[in-house]
Amino acid sequence: MHSRKGFTLIELLVVIAIIAILIGLLVPAVQKVREAAARAQCQNNLKQIGLSLHNYHDTNKRFPPGRLSSPLSAGGTASDASAILHLLPYLEQANLFNKANLNVSIQNGANDPSVTTQEVPFFICPSDGQSNKIVNYGRCNYLANAGGTARANVNGIGSGPFFAPTPSATPGAAKGIRITEITDGSSNTAAFSEVKQGPMSGTTPAELMVYRIASATMVDNLPTGCNTTTGAAAPFSYAGGEYFRGGILWTAFYTHTVTPNNTTFNYCVDTGDLLRGHMGAKSYHTGGVNVVLCDGSVRFVSNSVTPASWLALGTRAGGDLLDGSEQ
Repeated sequence: MHSRKGFTLIELLVVIAIIAILIGLLVPAVQKVREAAARAQCQNNLKQIGLSLHNYHDTNKRFPPGRLSSPLSAGGTASDASAILHLLPYLEQANLFNKANLNVSIQNGANDPSVTTQEVPFFICPSDGQSNKIVNYGRCNYLANAGGTARANVNGIGSGPFFAPTPSATPGAAKGIRITEITDGSSNTAAFSEVKQGPMSGTTPAELMVYRIASATMVDNLPTGCNTTTGAAAPFSYAGGEYFRGGILWTAFYTHTVTPNNTTFNYCVDTGDLLRGHMGAKSYHTGGVNVVLCDGSVRFVSNSVTPASWLALGTRAGGDLLDGSEQ
C-alpha cells in the first residue's frame, strides 16, 4: 500500500479559505497601525512647533504676529510673513529663515526662492496624502489659532493667541502677544491645529475649497453662508498651500467658529477682506484633530467636542471655561 502524499482538493480549499480570512483580518490591522504611526508623527510635529513657540517667546518676550503687517525698519514694507515662518530658527531651519528678507513682501523677488518653495517636514501631516502644489510653494497642514471670530484682524478680548495686526507703515508696529495676555490660561488655549490641504487646482473635493462669500452674508461668530455656494464667487483651491504668507486661506489662521471636521460648513472667506472668514480645523485622523496648546502640550480633540468647549479652547481672554468634552 502506498502512503498518500499532498492535499486533497477539499483540504486545499480549506487552507486557502483560512489564509484569506487571516489576510482579511491582517489588512485592517496594518492600516490601523499605519494610521496610529502617522497620528503619532503628526502629534510630534505639533509638539516641535509648540516647543519652538516657547523658545521664540523666551527670545523675543512675545509670540510672533499671525501676519507681519508692518515693515521691520524705515524704508521697508510689510512682508505679511506668517507666524509659523517666524518659528523656523527654532525648528533647526535657521539657514532657511536667514534667507528671508522680512522688510519686503515675502513674495518679493528680493527673497531667495527657496524661502517660498522649501518643504519643511514639521509642517506636513503624514496622514494628508495631498501632493499637489501651487507654484511649487512649500505647503503646511498646521495653522495658527485666530480665535472664536471670523475676523482674524481683530486684536481685542476674545480673540485667539494669533491675529493679523492692523496694517501699518510704522516700523515694528505689528507685534504678537505676550503669554501673560492669555488670561484663560495657556493650558486652556489652542495655538496651532490641523487643516486639510486643498487640491491647489480645480474645484473638487468641495469640502477642501475656500468659498468666497459676500461681506453682507458673512457672520463673524457663526459660519452662516458657508454651507452653500449659491451666489458665491469662484472658490480658492489652495488651503494650506503656502507656509510662509499670512492669510485666512493660506497658512496663517484657522478659526474656532467651526467644530473639528465639520461636514456641514465649507471653508469660506469674505470677498472684501481676505482676513475675515471661517477656516475650521480638519484632519485625516479618525475621530478628531491634533491641537498644540499655548503651553506646548499636544491634545487630540474629538469631532464630538461641543461648540462651546471648542470655542473656549480657541479664545485667549474670553473668560470661558472648557466643559471637558474637548477630548
